Amino acid sequence: MSTTPTEHDLDRLRDLSRGPELQQWLAAENSRYEQARTAWAPIHERLHEQARALLPASVSTPVWTVAGRRFRWHWSDGADYPVLLMGRGDGERVVLDLAALTDTGFIRCGDVAVSPDATRLAFTVDTLGAEAYELRVLDLDDVDAPPVTLADRAYYGMVWASGSRRLLSVKHDAADRPFQVWAYDVADQSATLILEEQDERFHVGLRGSGAASIAVIRAASRLTAEERLVDLGSLEVSPTRGREDGVDYTIEPLELDGVPLLAHSREVGDEYVVALEDREGTVVRRLLDPAPTRRPRSLVAMDGHLVVHGREGGAPTIWVIDLRDSTLEPVVVQAGPGTSISLAPYDAPSGSACVELDCWTAPTGWQNLDLATGALTPAPSAAGDAPDTSDLLVEERHVPARDGQAIAVTILRSRTTPLDGTAPCLLYGYGAWETVIEPEFEASRLALVRAGVVYAHAHIRGGGEQGRDWWRQGRMSSKVTTFHDFIDVADALANGVVDPNRIVAQGLSAGGLLMGAVNALAPSRFTGILAEAPFVDPITTMSDPTQPLVVVERDEWGDPRRERDLGWMRSWAPLDNVPSPQEQPRLLVTSALHDPRVSVWEPARWVARITGQGAADRVLLRVDLGARGHWPPPGRWQRIAFTSEILAWAADTMGLDDTLAPAPRL
Repeated sequence: MSTTPTEHDLDRLRDLSRGPELQQWLAAENSRYEQARTAWAPIHERLHEQARALLPASVSTPVWTVAGRRFRWHWSDGADYPVLLMGRGDGERVVLDLAALTDTGFIRCGDVAVSPDATRLAFTVDTLGAEAYELRVLDLDDVDAPPVTLADRAYYGMVWASGSRRLLSVKHDAADRPFQVWAYDVADQSATLILEEQDERFHVGLRGSGAASIAVIRAASRLTAEERLVDLGSLEVSPTRGREDGVDYTIEPLELDGVPLLAHSREVGDEYVVALEDREGTVVRRLLDPAPTRRPRSLVAMDGHLVVHGREGGAPTIWVIDLRDSTLEPVVVQAGPGTSISLAPYDAPSGSACVELDCWTAPTGWQNLDLATGALTPAPSAAGDAPDTSDLLVEERHVPARDGQAIAVTILRSRTTPLDGTAPCLLYGYGAWETVIEPEFEASRLALVRAGVVYAHAHIRGGGEQGRDWWRQGRMSSKVTTFHDFIDVADALANGVVDPNRIVAQGLSAGGLLMGAVNALAPSRFTGILAEAPFVDPITTMSDPTQPLVVVERDEWGDPRRERDLGWMRSWAPLDNVPSPQEQPRLLVTSALHDPRVSVWEPARWVARITGQGAADRVLLRVDLGARGHWPPPGRWQRIAFTSEILAWAADTMGLDDTLAPAPRL
């Protein structure tokens, strides 16, 4: 097949699915990419070298204890993947070595759960990237024996039941919709269906709770939720608040001084109220009032407190509520710009909870949060030596969108990099699903920033930064607002903050759709566009219910079977709005053959259409034909190699040379 396909070939790229002709075409595109990559290979080598120096050689998490046995994850010096260590007394041994479980060089561990009596370890692994996990159980009293495989197609979510005899797990269907909860008997390996969700708009999830004998099954569409309780002894499933169209809620069963109660966070309009009720549904106390930008996302009961995690005013926030003393105001802990905070499943002193801190300028760390005061103190771990990043600044600005709405932009730069319109910029965006792409340490990005690049994250509408209404303003018929926000942020930065001729845009998945849309709507604004796993053919995909995630996504982007929805989707769908070759900025598109979330033929067809219209010299496609999924590789050093490679393309597009300094201008 030619690398400049006709419209007929574009259809074949989809119809062939993962067949040999498609793979041949992808291999040809990879060859074209590899040939072009020699131009920025020296930049990649330099960036990779600097990034590796920023990552601690070895890392250990804090410990969590089950029935007297201690567990912790440990990455040894230079290892891609961790081992799980188990200890009792002074001794410690490896019970799970992830690298030893794969012959593809790729492995992602979805869930890990130690049984209540600490005699068994349940875990899920994916060695291809397709997120079809194998569910396995290891005997912790005989770790040299091979694990038992209970299921070859499991999804996220597992909870031990019936003491340590049965295991609850979620299963997804052929369209990758999680729709069933199964109970597996570890002794005889039999399986019993506990619940099946018939409505294709709803995805099923499973989690434990503050009541040790109860788990929660969640079924949710984009607009509606229903949560049920599972008795972990009898496996009986019981309803809570039912299912009301257009209402989202989350529950947390708990016991307070022997009294069974239910905490809930419930949508009221576009805001959420957190309250405590008895098992008959009578509210006994309001715990957290609604506010416009306040968005609780999870509830966890512990030590007589309810710990609520979410966001307020755009910032990651934890509220700690004393359930025994209603006169006390909630303790509020917020993370600053470029930092996120969340609960972690590790041991903490009585009256405390372990939290995880992730940020742009330091590897993951853990702190103990005092539930009474909100004070944070370091948690025991071996996180390794953090790099000195005192030369870096993180700040937040607000710029006006075209309708007057203020859009927050978080900026990372070197203290020596001025914001006077001369520095290149890497501008990141997502803006979908009421999701927030939280800050995390990315060594390759840090190396790029130290070379004088300004990194900016635009918190545009469609995401979840400012609450439920922020999402609604960037979905369905208002989806174009997301794209306009991103362009308006780029315009504002180009107006005296960064070099207007050296802005490279970056986004992944739905953020890749954003990249495709701004490529169509404002191609001249960007010097380059880095589109990772981009969802760029929504009309074709959303018309086919057999494709992954399609049914639920119709409440996010629109349903092309409806003429009204088709109209607005046609106005921004990247495959249907390709700029002229003269307008096309440099474009790097990444994908993976086994990506279960954005099928490889989507970016393939997009690249094929652009190259077919005469812009082949401006566009490159990088496809992993082996094991890799939707996200960058999971191994620590693998990820650095991958991100250094694609950011080297961005650096080259910005005009940096292999010293990571601006190339001389001619």
